[in-house]
Amino acid sequence: MNIDRQRFRSAVKNQGEIKAQGVEPFLPKECEESIARTIEAIRIGLSYPVYKSDVILWANKMIEGTAYASKFKEGMVTNSWYQGFLSRNPKFTTMYGSELEQDRAKWLTSENV
Repeated sequence: MNIDRQRFRSAVKNQGEIKAQGVEPFLPKECEESIARTIEAIRIGLSYPVYKSDVILWANKMIEGTAYASKFKEGMVTNSWYQGFLSRNPKFTTMYGSELEQDRAKWLTSENV
């Protein structure tokens, strides 16, 4: 295990607990799990694509009028939150690292409907 000095000192200071690097997500785990379940239900159950704008809209609806909104710039989730959400849920990227259905954005054509 390769740990840099700063993380080692931090672990000693925190009585052996090594905390994950990065910022804690502003949304509770339950909210992100709910969004993940929604994405899976739409993608797998309905076979519809899910876009970045959908995920951001759902997250904003969840925090609207709550104390969580104050943790975000202008009371809304940001692209950085979205990127963090994807990194915490790697199953929502394609094999080429594209975000959600970005590569399938043109799937809705008259032939497919």
